[in-house]
Amino acid sequence: MNKADEELVLAIVPTKPTLKKLYQEHRKLEKEVARFERYSPYSSTADLKQKTLKKQKLKGMEQIMSILQQHRQDGQAAG
Repeated sequence: MNKADEELVLAIVPTKPTLKKLYQEHRKLEKEVARFERYSPYSSTADLKQKTLKKQKLKGMEQIMSILQQHRQDGQAAG
């Protein structure tokens, strides 16, 4: 997520509970992925867990980006 997208997320989170939940989950997954990155070269279990977390993170990011796109479209329609 680029800085502009993150700023937009933080600006509209108070009005969109679903986005808030997705963003919090994304941040949590970022930390977990980073934690497993240290161990993945040494453990196939850690490597598998890291890959699973990355897939979950990507799925959540797609949902976040969809909400942001809809928000931008709604803003253009209103503006």
